[in-house]
Amino acid sequence: MNKKQIIRAFGGIIFILAAAPVFPGGAKELTLESANFFALGTTCTVSIYGGTDEQFTAVENLILDIENRMSVNIKDSEISLVNAAAGQNFVKVSSDVYKVITAGIRFSELSGGTFDISIGPLVQLWDIGGGGDRIPADEDIAAAVTLVDYTRVKFNPQTKESEESIFLPVNGMALEPGGIAKGYAADAAAEYLTGDDVESALINFGGNVLTIGSKADGSNWRIGIQNPDSSRGDYIGIVSVAGKAVVTSGKYERFLIGADGRRYHHILNTEDGYPVENGIAQVSIISTDSMTADAMSTTVFSLGTEEGLGLVESMDGVEAIVVLESGDIHLTTGLEDNFKLTDSSFSLAE
Repeated sequence: MNKKQIIRAFGGIIFILAAAPVFPGGAKELTLESANFFALGTTCTVSIYGGTDEQFTAVENLILDIENRMSVNIKDSEISLVNAAAGQNFVKVSSDVYKVITAGIRFSELSGGTFDISIGPLVQLWDIGGGGDRIPADEDIAAAVTLVDYTRVKFNPQTKESEESIFLPVNGMALEPGGIAKGYAADAAAEYLTGDDVESALINFGGNVLTIGSKADGSNWRIGIQNPDSSRGDYIGIVSVAGKAVVTSGKYERFLIGADGRRYHHILNTEDGYPVENGIAQVSIISTDSMTADAMSTTVFSLGTEEGLGLVESMDGVEAIVVLESGDIHLTTGLEDNFKLTDSSFSLAE
């Protein structure tokens, strides 16, 4: 474990600024202890004021268990077993998996399908970030699009949680919880820590940041938002939060370069099967829970600026920062007094 003055994420990059030791009420020094581990396809950092080895170990084990249940990259995960049984039969799943997929359906409905928990066939076909190095053929993309339809996913809730099950009725359908699972995992970690009397901590899963309370000195966490045009290390502005999540999705996170020289990023349009191109470079969502922020960052990116911001404005406890390729930054009304622009090459939209 090490004390950190600046904590860097490794996905949609978010920087936690000025995390220094404090002396509450004249007591002994209370330091921000941090531990790192790899899970969910990213570097995970957990930072706790006065954190113990037992707490860090418990969080790591909790997250690895969630990954083992939900990762499509683990052959015998529950999600992989559901996908393998597509067109055949229901598969019993744990309460965690059932909660994540049913939540994924709710966000799919909320977004009108721009976020779709059943986008697995397209994600697998492109394989961006997983080693894919070619642009799929048009006919293969078109075929995969026909398999993406969250309304087809079937649930069989039983009287016992252990008997909850999921069924994909068409062969080739596939769930992809990647747009929501990190958020769920962060929320689960926070639930454990608060249950263990932790009052001040920060959870950072590859750019999915969730704060528990304020910093130990009572001040808010100051979180810098990545500059989508720069290498890791630059941020364009700062938001101040306590007890909230900040999650960023950007086209710079994972991509491949096609033979045509174009960059193809990982946020895919569920209607045509190609990467979303609407002038947005990245979206950051601030919410009371990380799972909502996770799903909504993808949703707003896919919907576009006007429709995406309109949806966020209609939701309680959710705010958005939309950064356009042009350098314009759009904020929801709740952030107008809580976002400090620090990079003069960007500008706040009127």
